[in-house]
Amino acid sequence: MSDFTDFNAHTVTVETLTGSGGMGDTFAAPRTVEGVQVDDARKVVRDMSAREVVSETTIFDDDTTRAGIYAPGSKVTLPSGRGAAVITVKTLDTLGVDLPAHVEVNLT
Repeated sequence: MSDFTDFNAHTVTVETLTGSGGMGDTFAAPRTVEGVQVDDARKVVRDMSAREVVSETTIFDDDTTRAGIYAPGSKVTLPSGRGAAVITVKTLDTLGVDLPAHVEVNLT
């Protein structure tokens, strides 16, 4: 855990995208994720197809072992009750520097 743990007071629910096909998308069972920071700030990001899209919310999760649950296209329910979809996810490693490693998740 990082020095920023006190700021990670939010809980979200994630339904990880597990596949897509002719019958639509399939998702894993909802998973409650505690101890994240939710930042409702609009910004422009590039999606997996390199198109510019607007991200309404960013989640910061200092547990990098959870990066895989935030697959692009996954559904996230925010503390406000608003549903969103994962646009991009990236893991920021410490690379030997005294900074906190974390996962940054951009949502619709």
